[in-house]
Amino acid sequence: MTTGLARAGRVTLLLSGRGGTLLLMALGALALAVLAAPRFAAQAVLLTIDRQRDALQSRAALTPDALSRARGALTLARRLDPDDGRLSTDLALVELLEAEQASDTTRQKKLNAAIADLERGLEDAPANSFAWARLAGARLALEGAPSARMLAALRMSYVTGPYVDKIMPFRASLTLAHWESLDPELVAFAKQELIYLWERRGVWEANQLPLIRLICQNGRTGLLAQTLIENHRSLAEFDKLYPTHLSPDACAKL
Repeated sequence: MTTGLARAGRVTLLLSGRGGTLLLMALGALALAVLAAPRFAAQAVLLTIDRQRDALQSRAALTPDALSRARGALTLARRLDPDDGRLSTDLALVELLEAEQASDTTRQKKLNAAIADLERGLEDAPANSFAWARLAGARLALEGAPSARMLAALRMSYVTGPYVDKIMPFRASLTLAHWESLDPELVAFAKQELIYLWERRGVWEANQLPLIRLICQNGRTGLLAQTLIENHRSLAEFDKLYPTHLSPDACAKL
């Protein structure tokens, strides 16, 4: 009994005063190091594919070998740090690019894998508007037509990032191609996006011209004009560009 009390006294003494503070700080630092170790290890793996990862985000052309290296590194990094949703969504992007280069049978497998990885990543990081848009695109590519799940993913992309410049042209390509499948809420989102893209100023080739090409490809010139009118926007720019870029003859040349 005396021995037990003596030990308890020594522990109490150790945890009191400056010595106790230092011990608690050391234990806290050790706990943080243990918790952070998986993330550090995963980031170290990702350093080996910095260039490929940058190219993935810009959707630059990558060789099959480069995609394979990126997939291997991202798979290992996710194994080390399974709670990082970004690793899953980046892995899905690799699989989507591989699907574009694959035969029909392999393409379907890659799309299914990409969808599974996008859904896994979004469980951990649901505010990723890029991943929601890619999930919508992947479902459309796999199913061949808009479905309830595809439209739900598209809606979440708008909700989580209504004005994210880099993803907006891709979303516009989905909505303009399948306008009749959109419900009123998605139509409202899509129209606001069209106005934003139409009125965005900057480099012509990078901003307005891609939208005009999408409008022409999908035969939506009238839709664009009606959207501008409904939202009390000036038609001066539309009227100016119509003869050279938006008329049926002009669209045929784009």
